[in-house]
Amino acid sequence: MWQMLQRNLECIKIIPTKESIRSVDSWGELIFETTQIHKLKDIDAKRKAKDVFKNKRVKCIKVAHEKVYAGCMDSSIQELMVLNNRQQEIKVPLKSWMQNKPISSVAIYKDWLYCASLIVEGSKMKVIKIKIIRY
Repeated sequence: MWQMLQRNLECIKIIPTKESIRSVDSWGELIFETTQIHKLKDIDAKRKAKDVFKNKRVKCIKVAHEKVYAGCMDSSIQELMVLNNRQQEIKVPLKSWMQNKPISSVAIYKDWLYCASLIVEGSKMKVIKIKIIRY
């Protein structure tokens, strides 16, 4: 963990993990990480890690508006509500829009969810309108 101290970025704590980490995001005291073997884990304030989507292989994550959006290897997008730990899959309007290719990036801007995937022929991007409820 890093913190700005007197205009310098300093390491204040090291959290050991058992697996290599691909990416990290946080919300409050929760830390969400994707591992090299495509698992999503959350680390609580006591620094205990647990798997979030056990049956999904996660490639990327984005945390926003008290929700975690996970782009998966099977081209699905999973949503986790942080407050009540409720999970659901965000359905896209077209069934074969990415032909089971992994989602490589997820971004959120205002009420729009953007996701992208790399494929052999090029790349595709899909814009999904979602309703974000703020508490």
